[in-house]
Amino acid sequence: MTGFGRAAGANEQYDVHAELSSLNNRYLDINLKVPRALLFYQHPLRDLLKKSIQRGKINLFLSVRKSSEGSGDFELDLNLARDVHKSSRQLADELGIPFDLGIKDLLSVDGIISGAEDSGENEALWALTQKVLQDVLAEFHASRAREGAALKHDLLTRLELIGSLLEQVEVAWKGCRDNRGTQLRERLKKLISEESLKAERFEMEVAMLLDRQDISEELTRFTSHISFFREAVNVGGPVGSKLNFILQEMLREANTISSKSPDTGMTHTVVEIKEEIERIREQVQNIE
Repeated sequence: MTGFGRAAGANEQYDVHAELSSLNNRYLDINLKVPRALLFYQHPLRDLLKKSIQRGKINLFLSVRKSSEGSGDFELDLNLARDVHKSSRQLADELGIPFDLGIKDLLSVDGIISGAEDSGENEALWALTQKVLQDVLAEFHASRAREGAALKHDLLTRLELIGSLLEQVEVAWKGCRDNRGTQLRERLKKLISEESLKAERFEMEVAMLLDRQDISEELTRFTSHISFFREAVNVGGPVGSKLNFILQEMLREANTISSKSPDTGMTHTVVEIKEEIERIREQVQNIE
């Protein structure tokens, strides 16, 4: 599911701002954009995100600024400043626009100017960053929970529709079964004389033919899958893989029912069921 969170925090040395967003993705893909002061902590940052998020294309942006109470020692990256200035001038010439890059614009570029941190300040920065990350994760998960509630309602609504269509299939099948039995008896009587086939054997042959079109077991299993799916959705948690597996079983039963269907109308209803299953599967791909 998609999600978004924003948080900030400060201590005596630093102000830290964080933005966390996600796009739908089958697997977990983490992209970090952090300032130089936090490059050393990229792996711990990834580990913290992995513990909290299981799926999605995750983008984390962190910015760090020296607070006014911090030390006045700074480091200036002149090479980066020259590169930015040169590239900006080339871009202005290419686009035919005035070149008006000022010193304030240069200093706002991440990495050109940074605080000269000792090990103590790094520890303080990391402690603050972890707190900000927990705050942004809380907001991020809250936004996903809101989306999840809407998605849950949609899934259960479609599940109810599938259940209703399945009931229609069962009613149609029972009607077809009775009519089919009568039709089979009439056809067999034309092909086989009563003298060559006893009544008991005759009924047995009819029953065997009808059994090939029996879908009672498929209907029972399908109904069970619907209940299992509903239970998993209501319980919540990381159930994406489980829901996807249940939908595969539903589709398997639907295909079997369709292959045994003796009636065109019944087949059309099964097609509707399969369409709803596919719609739900598309949604489930976005669930952890």
